[in-house]
Amino acid sequence: MPLWDLHPHTAHVEELSHIQSWDSPFKGDRAPHRDLVLSRILRRPTLVNRAAATHGIANCYTHGTTDLVIEWCCGDSLNSMFGALLAHGMIDGLPPAEAAELYPASNTALLGNRSLVLRRHDSCMIHVGQAHLAAMACSVCD
Repeated sequence: MPLWDLHPHTAHVEELSHIQSWDSPFKGDRAPHRDLVLSRILRRPTLVNRAAATHGIANCYTHGTTDLVIEWCCGDSLNSMFGALLAHGMIDGLPPAEAAELYPASNTALLGNRSLVLRRHDSCMIHVGQAHLAAMACSVCD
């Protein structure tokens, strides 16, 4: 049985033992919702890999202990990724005001009161990055 099926509505026991030791300014009513959303996404690597399918990588980072940001280019649209997360129960049981916000104009979605941030870039970041590295290499050699 997959890990996420064992505790679909709470963090896993192992996660709970670590959560208590977090030194975070992010406390109060929002913390349990953040913990639930992050626990769910980390138990679903296939969904994160979906964003990375085109190039084999997705840029994932945090702002301390408050969120997880997943950025990608090419491949799935923001709406597709957002829909896949909702279909897999990412925000089930959260208060409606904290559940999900979609901002198509900026290609951004926020889930679980900004605990999970999805951001799809309009241009290919791989090609932009390679061009930037090539320009840097040329300037170093000059």
